[in-house]
Amino acid sequence: MTDITELARERLKKIKSWRETYGAGSNVILPAEEAEALARMVLDAMDRDQVRQEHAEWSQATFGNVGPVGPLNHLSKEALEAAAEPGDLSEWADMQFLLWDAQRRAGVTDEQITQAMIDKLAVNKQRKWPEPKDGEPRLHIKEQPAPVVPDSYVMVPMRLTAENGAKGALSGEFSETKFVNCPECFGDDECETCDGSGRIEITVPVTWTTIKEIWAKGVEHFSATAQENN
Repeated sequence: MTDITELARERLKKIKSWRETYGAGSNVILPAEEAEALARMVLDAMDRDQVRQEHAEWSQATFGNVGPVGPLNHLSKEALEAAAEPGDLSEWADMQFLLWDAQRRAGVTDEQITQAMIDKLAVNKQRKWPEPKDGEPRLHIKEQPAPVVPDSYVMVPMRLTAENGAKGALSGEFSETKFVNCPECFGDDECETCDGSGRIEITVPVTWTTIKEIWAKGVEHFSATAQENN
């Protein structure tokens, strides 16, 4: 027995074009297996369409001209009931009824939904998904948006450490001037070391601890300024 899924799409397109190819009223030969598969497909669709039409008529007569929001809100309730009893087909029927009803009341066609599903499937295939866990919602991994850095600003670490390379880059790069007592005299006018002032000027590197403290103060200031601007 040929299943409808075994009929290639190109084959179905060819069958669909026979009237145009051979003319209206022409007799064509179709293998019995294909004819049976097509007949079963059409009959299944007719059965489904009949239930759909009967439900639409009943819903319209019962609930009147309301929008799609009510059925969609009801759908969430039925989905929870189906999750609790996934083997209860009546819950699946309720969900299908509500989907049909919401779609009809929203004026959305099957063709529009099919195209939307094709587009959304392509999007979902490009997304990243976590390891599935039974019983939990399937939520894709959202990419963190890149932080917006204003013009004239750059991204820097909040703290200076050896691990992020700051210590190697900044240690020894800064110095400060200090005055110390002259070791040669106590203010002798004839001292060649201090020119008689009793003090000499020396340059010493700024300590790594001091550099980190200055950096931390700067980060604290600009962080507070950014929060105020937001």
